[in-house]
Amino acid sequence: MTFFFLIYYRDLPLTDAADMSSFHLRVARRSRVHPEEVFMRDPHRWDAKSRTLRQHGALNVHADRVTDPAFQNDDFFDPRDLVQVKYEMVRRVRKEGRPATEVAKAFGVSRPTLYHADAALTREGLPGLLPKKRGPHGGHKITAAVARIIAQELAADDPAARGIPELLALLRERHCLKIHRRTLERAIARLKKKRL
Repeated sequence: MTFFFLIYYRDLPLTDAADMSSFHLRVARRSRVHPEEVFMRDPHRWDAKSRTLRQHGALNVHADRVTDPAFQNDDFFDPRDLVQVKYEMVRRVRKEGRPATEVAKAFGVSRPTLYHADAALTREGLPGLLPKKRGPHGGHKITAAVARIIAQELAADDPAARGIPELLALLRERHCLKIHRRTLERAIARLKKKRL
């Protein structure tokens, strides 16, 4: 429900700060959310730090869920900085010996999220707390080994003389590789691009 009002807000012509704050109050009343939460999610009110954090994928979109006293009372701790939130969360468990359930609740995350952050910090240090790109990381059908096989087959004969269907049949017969036509076309295009 809040999302609907935020889209509506983007299209609304606002003139001054008084209009913006009254709008936040109206949206909060309609959607039964705290006005500060609407304010935090408002893209027009982001400062330079919020924009930078968002560009690097390190913006904590649930900053309103962080109820830890340090993040509420101290200007140094910023609940919008996801890396800082994760680091402090892990530090509270490791160094202060606080229970994971209590810490996870205070930082507005689940216990598995806390454990993942702890493992990433142990494994990679601070860079491990930076957000990773989601989704597949590279080809899962055309691996480096398969790309080498395709390059060898293309180099063995004149590539212009051999069409895609013939190459697909050859890969299936000689190397037991069943690849879709379009996947092979993209792999050949990548190989040609690398040669240039």
